[in-house]
Amino acid sequence: MSTTHYVPPPDQTATQHEGASSLAINNTFFRRLMTLIALKTSARFYKHDGPCVPISKSGIVRKGPFAHLTEAATLEFVAANTSIPVPRVHCSFVHNNRAYIIMQRIQGKILADVWKDLSNTDRTNLFAQLRRMFQEHVASKTASGRYLNAHDMLLPKPTWDMLQGKEVIPKLRE
Repeated sequence: MSTTHYVPPPDQTATQHEGASSLAINNTFFRRLMTLIALKTSARFYKHDGPCVPISKSGIVRKGPFAHLTEAATLEFVAANTSIPVPRVHCSFVHNNRAYIIMQRIQGKILADVWKDLSNTDRTNLFAQLRRMFQEHVASKTASGRYLNAHDMLLPKPTWDMLQGKEVIPKLRE
């Protein structure tokens, strides 16, 4: 019986999850085990292309070298603080230095597949919806009172200022 050992990738993905374990959601042994089993069994019955793998009619797993626990934390934040529709996160964890995000599978059509069939009115309505969502997202604040921006979505490497407890990202004017 052969055993496979984890071989870290040659790029920075080998260390991308260091310090992110506090961002895991509903991370229990049972949930991790059931997710890994579902990926080996029921996922075979669903068509997928890319990092999101359907495991049931209502569940999907995002995994791979570019998935990160910050994505699940961001979805939770957006769901709790805005009216923007996002999938519900059931659980997220890191296994063999790869993030797994188990979330609600939302049925729909891929925009790129239907774009050519949309009328100008449909496209205008779509852009108006997206504009409202972006405006609402930008207007929401983090728990520390800062406005959201791209820096809030990343886990930076600790700097001297961070270790001293200084604000690294300046507050935006209100």
